[in-house]
Amino acid sequence: QNYCCRKGSILDYTAEEAKRLKFNPWFEEFGCLPHKIMDSSRSHIPTLEEVLLDAKKAGIIVKIELKGPGTAEPVLELVERLNMVHQCHYSSFD
Repeated sequence: QNYCCRKGSILDYTAEEAKRLKFNPWFEEFGCLPHKIMDSSRSHIPTLEEVLLDAKKAGIIVKIELKGPGTAEPVLELVERLNMVHQCHYSSFD
């Protein structure tokens, strides 16, 4: 089974649909025990903004991989709006 108990690609879902998906607690590649996923109210696919806000609070550096055309500008705008330029690194294979 895949990480959200659904067939197909995550790209087949809108952001709102993806946010409602729940992680499969038995997916072998997750780095935590199943009970951590099942008990967590945060066991969903977060938006980039949610990830960045958590990283900002924790003071950690985030590496963002830009995928596809048109992704760089909105990501850079978000990072600047959150005042996280110093906490973000980027990669792209385009």
